[in-house]
Amino acid sequence: MGKRNFGTMPCSECGKEVVVKENENETLSYSCAWCDDSNYAKKGTGKHSGWKSRIKPLESAPTPPAPPATKPKTQKTESGLIL
Repeated sequence: MGKRNFGTMPCSECGKEVVVKENENETLSYSCAWCDDSNYAKKGTGKHSGWKSRIKPLESAPTPPAPPATKPKTQKTESGLIL
């Protein structure tokens, strides 16, 4: 399993919003594209619980609307039966 996007929080160096990722061991990490800072917080540490309280969850992708229900097509046969 790889990392999954977990949420966003301000970078500890420049304050810009960064995406926080979580790996299979529940270690949180980020890499800032603006100031090149990178950081991590292992599960069970004070840093990890501090990050968890500051992380904003990612907005989930909007659910696509369901396709309209279609009526089954009926056909009359030559003998008058409806299929």
